[in-house]
Amino acid sequence: MASVELPPFIRSISGKLGDVVYRVSKNGKTYVSKAPGKSKKKPSKAQRRQRKLFKLANEYASQAKDEPVYTELAEKTDRSASRIAFSDWWQSPVIHEISRRSRCIRIDANDNVHVAKVRVTITDEEGKALEQGEARRTFGDAWWEFKTRTKGNIRVEVWDLAGNVTRQEA
Repeated sequence: MASVELPPFIRSISGKLGDVVYRVSKNGKTYVSKAPGKSKKKPSKAQRRQRKLFKLANEYASQAKDEPVYTELAEKTDRSASRIAFSDWWQSPVIHEISRRSRCIRIDANDNVHVAKVRVTITDEEGKALEQGEARRTFGDAWWEFKTRTKGNIRVEVWDLAGNVTRQEA
């Protein structure tokens, strides 16, 4: 994609003109590229699925672009809040560590944008829930803590703003 310096009277040109696409980025630069051609082949099942997912990600991004987390990140970068929300939709949170110290379970988890919620469930040997609740954020953005008096297996679920969830047992 080429970068073009336009005179002030047409600096905000955007859209498609013939087989050329003009796009103005968040930082005000205008980019020009050849318009993509449409394939005459019937899309495969995987392509149809990917297009459906892409559409869902775009719908989420258009609804979530005004969320404070996305707008604050957009102000600090050259990306729009909508693009940040779009990328958040595709990426699930990551659990790096689950540790138990006495009556406290600590979870090290992060996301490409923001971890919204962490839930801990303590289960017995048969998988029956003995205790369940939400962990609270501590030690900056990565660590979460859950106070417990119950011993058993630990199951952790971590959500991001887009609703993606990652589960792990310890």
